[in-house]
Amino acid sequence: MTRELTHSDVSKTLEIVDGAPHLNEIEFVHDGFHFHFERGTPTPLGSRAPAAAPLPPLSRTKQALDTKEVTLRAPLPGTFCRSRTPGEAPFVEHGQRVHPDDTICVIKTAAHRTAVNAGVDGVVKHIFAQDGGLVEFDQLLIVLAKAG
Repeated sequence: MTRELTHSDVSKTLEIVDGAPHLNEIEFVHDGFHFHFERGTPTPLGSRAPAAAPLPPLSRTKQALDTKEVTLRAPLPGTFCRSRTPGEAPFVEHGQRVHPDDTICVIKTAAHRTAVNAGVDGVVKHIFAQDGGLVEFDQLLIVLAKAG
């Protein structure tokens, strides 16, 4: 069973590094996720080099590394909704075949509703979020097994 690397795991790791001034660099690989932290000397604000291109979010990296499964994560914090309105049939069920443009869930905030699409042809393997439950940004919602 693969355990997802959480925000808490990364935070705890950085706290350990921060509390160990003799430790200047740490690197680990977890299930295809590569984490590298290097303590550097601060540079004056006016002389900073241009920022490097940002790394893709963890969910995108994980998708690129695992060709058999796609993890769908919350694009924003809000309420996880398995159907358009309460009492309606859910968008998807475990074992259901989906297509790239199929809506698999909705994340509802006070301001709007955001549909999350499958993005691939596949089959719903796991549904992790609870209908009506609160989800955080980038929280694992659903895992799809790619078709083909």
